[in-house]
Amino acid sequence: MNLKSVSGILIGIIALLSLYACDKDFIDLESDVIGDNHFDFTRYDGQLSIVAYNQATGAIQSNNLASITTDINVNSLGYYNNPVFGSTTAHFVSQVELATVSPEFSTNVVVDSVFMEIPYFSRRINTVDGASTFELDSVTTSQNGRLKLSIYESGYFIPDLDPSPDSNLQDRIRLYNDQKQTFESYKKGALEDGTAVFNGPRLNNSTNTQENDQFFFNPAEVVLTRPNDEGEDIVNRKAPRLRVSLNKNFFKKKIIDAPVASLEGNLAFKNYFRGIYFQVEQQSGNCLGNLNFTAGNVTLYYTEDKSTTVDGNTTITRVQKELVLNLTGNRLNLFEQTYSANYAAAINPANVNNTSGDERLYVKGGEGSVAVIDLFGRTNENEGDSAELEALRNEVENNNWLINEANLTFYVDQELMSESVEPRRVFLYDLTNQTVIGDYKTVDPGPSGFPKFNKPTFGGFLEEINGKGLRYKIRITKHISNLLKNRESKNVRLGLVVTEAINDTRFAQVKPGQANNNLFSKIPVASVFNPFGTVLYGSNPAVDATRRLKLEIYYTKPKE
Repeated sequence: MNLKSVSGILIGIIALLSLYACDKDFIDLESDVIGDNHFDFTRYDGQLSIVAYNQATGAIQSNNLASITTDINVNSLGYYNNPVFGSTTAHFVSQVELATVSPEFSTNVVVDSVFMEIPYFSRRINTVDGASTFELDSVTTSQNGRLKLSIYESGYFIPDLDPSPDSNLQDRIRLYNDQKQTFESYKKGALEDGTAVFNGPRLNNSTNTQENDQFFFNPAEVVLTRPNDEGEDIVNRKAPRLRVSLNKNFFKKKIIDAPVASLEGNLAFKNYFRGIYFQVEQQSGNCLGNLNFTAGNVTLYYTEDKSTTVDGNTTITRVQKELVLNLTGNRLNLFEQTYSANYAAAINPANVNNTSGDERLYVKGGEGSVAVIDLFGRTNENEGDSAELEALRNEVENNNWLINEANLTFYVDQELMSESVEPRRVFLYDLTNQTVIGDYKTVDPGPSGFPKFNKPTFGGFLEEINGKGLRYKIRITKHISNLLKNRESKNVRLGLVVTEAINDTRFAQVKPGQANNNLFSKIPVASVFNPFGTVLYGSNPAVDATRRLKLEIYYTKPKE
């Protein structure tokens, strides 16, 4: 995402780590040690067939995809128009849970205000006299990019378990990114007096248009001032965040006046108050953010009577209270896609060349597309057991070669991508078995404090020249070594996707029953919540050899 402020330093670190790894991490087909004085290093110049082509994902699972401990929770909200791929509008739904169940209320409760807060990913870059300046991460916006943000109660109940006959309440519920109309049909707004109405006025009804009709991801710190018990103003400074006021009368009726049984536990509460629906519309330009919604909450600020009796004398005082609702539980993104004519043509099965490969590979996150890669003459019919692979195995075995390094290098079509946000990283995986390849499994944490830059030796980083993307290089040494050494090892089909979180190795379900995809049923989760894409030169012979997708293998052999 938007990491250019730190990418220079990190890429330097990564380059050093990668060079060190290339020097030290030899893969030996016959032993664990390579003697420095007995081998020559050679690049393999024989036939290395590679075929890469486009495959659309179709609709994909988009609920509960970010709740792991190794990476931050991410979901998209906003609008982005990519001149290459088309436009994406990202809506969001989240269940809501009581921070404290069975809250007790006194008499004469008055809700003073209700605010929703969701922190942005940000970095403090300066502080003067206590006031800080921040830079936002994971936010992409054009100058004066604005959204119409509308927040509603969601009237659609999301169960934890799948009630379909195939699951019979044994599996977690799966929801898909193309189900916007389902949630749209059940959204509830509220009148000014708090009365809930299907498709009624939105809950973020402030007269401040920055909270609704002219919303944007503001990088300014939030400064709040509240008086203490002595009447002195207390200043509270917070990092940048979405902070909007909500209809206080609605929450008075919905929460404070709720049936007691509905507040006794979150299972009952989530059936009573079924969630919050974030709907967005483009107002101007691009305005898209990836947010950690699970760190957000809705806070009710209210006052109530407090009765105190001393020596038979009862005193009534007003006290301030808060009630917090967390944006946790089931959550999902809902995407609306409008594909450009070129992108739609590129992923149309009628135009895909799975024999010689496509000239351009369109790799896009969200409901997007995957680059499918077959090595060494692999086809559906031979399932990888090709004559080319057998010949290469024989050559390695007969000459006692040791594989030193193997890389796949993808070059960016800089002309097509000249006006687009470029993904900072791509991810290669075993598409056949829907899992990681051996090179990913190497313990390789990378620079401390930057989880997006973990696995530096594995690679996949965008390498730039003159500020524009040049190529992505991915190391597949262990994958190739195992394939050539072990004749029982299968020549699996590989997949390439964009990634938002390299540590996340889970896979999301592709919506069943969709036409034009018989290659995979799942895709990497980390590609689902990265809305961006890149165009890479493919394997077709029509592509100039200097830019064509290439597989390089370096090996060592005993000296005569």
